[in-house]
Amino acid sequence: MQRTFEISIGAATELWIQWAWIALDQRDSARLAHERAGGPPASNPELQAAMVSIVAAASAIDGFARVVRDAGAEPTLSPTAKDPSRATYIWETLRANFKMAKPTQTWPRELKELWKLRSGVDGGLVHPRTIAPEPEPFPPHLDAPARRTYTVQSATRSTAVMGEIFTTCTPEAVRPGLADLCQRVQGFTIAGYIEEFARRGALDGLHL
Repeated sequence: MQRTFEISIGAATELWIQWAWIALDQRDSARLAHERAGGPPASNPELQAAMVSIVAAASAIDGFARVVRDAGAEPTLSPTAKDPSRATYIWETLRANFKMAKPTQTWPRELKELWKLRSGVDGGLVHPRTIAPEPEPFPPHLDAPARRTYTVQSATRSTAVMGEIFTTCTPEAVRPGLADLCQRVQGFTIAGYIEEFARRGALDGLHL
């Protein structure tokens, strides 16, 4: 009697990496729209591309932090932090799993600023609402608050911290004793994703 065997192969797709590409692509779209419009206030194409870029950058960082937590160590939160913000939780997750150099001390503030844009207490992009200015004499200025907030500059700052996190949290930076996490991060590095993030992120500082 001849036996038959069925072999199944699964290929995983890291969605946080896809969000990172979206963030960078939309940042570039916002930059192009800004250049075509000739500057502030932000035109609709710049505004919309910046909105998508910011949400995508936050989603990419959030997804990466989830991978880190699942493959590595749980963050150690302060006993006084009864309900830490997502930005704080992500920072503590990264700090628990990677050896942090001095420049990364800026990440807590930058992550808080990014999450304020994404889902701040006043709404943010995840829970959108109308952003209205204070009353002013007629005729009003057309430089609306949202157009001052969601710009190529804010998109660039968001993708810059995203790129810095991904290029800093390398296999060499993984804390001792976290072999599974080191192997997981090594996979992203070998695939060339981190190198590409570094290449595209290097342009950020030139356009702020």
